[in-house]
Amino acid sequence: MSDHDHAAHHEHGTMQIAEQERTYGGFVKACAIVIGISSFILLYLAACVA
Repeated sequence: MSDHDHAAHHEHGTMQIAEQERTYGGFVKACAIVIGISSFILLYLAACVA
């Protein structure tokens, strides 16, 4: 095992999470876009069949 104990030096609330927040925001935005495009395509196909 490792001789390092990183958890012993960690202080709660000191981690910088700005990059993770930007990544998550981009992920949510991409999901919303994909859901919107998929919904439009499904509605268009349903209208073509009707």
